[in-house]
Amino acid sequence: MADAFEVHVNVLLDAIQVCRAKGLLVPALILLYAAMDGLAWLNLPDENEAVQRKDFETWADRYFVPEMRARGYREITADDLYAARCALVHTQTAETHHTQEPKNSTAHEIYYRDKDGSGMVNLMANSPRPALLVAPSDLIASLEHAIGQIRREMVQNQSLANRILHRTAKHFANVTFQ
Repeated sequence: MADAFEVHVNVLLDAIQVCRAKGLLVPALILLYAAMDGLAWLNLPDENEAVQRKDFETWADRYFVPEMRARGYREITADDLYAARCALVHTQTAETHHTQEPKNSTAHEIYYRDKDGSGMVNLMANSPRPALLVAPSDLIASLEHAIGQIRREMVQNQSLANRILHRTAKHFANVTFQ
């Protein structure tokens, strides 16, 4: 299959797991949401080169949200995930204007709680909606599931595979400078 795609997603998944193993939850989650952004970009139609909010949410609705719902997160939406992405990537918090403006967004803040009960919450919460508690391990498993689904679709859809391979060729490659 797509060697460059495999290398790229495996490096991202490895980096997320290394951060988790070292107790670096915020960096792990930032990498997870960045991976989602990058995968949304790989799946854009040929004529689109920039991922917009709607592209991220369309990708999440197709590849990510169904697995999260299968894991018991019935209320989670692509809007929530986009808000969490913005919050963590831009401010390393749970709060973003998406969660604070009830007229313009339905997004909930996402707090992170591991299966052992430890986690991260916003102690200064002032959100108009109740936050969602999500296990980071479920987010990671949902990302792995999404990548598996993309792999299967690439095998069945040569046009998608070609588009992803073309875009993956633009990713950074490791080189040695002399």
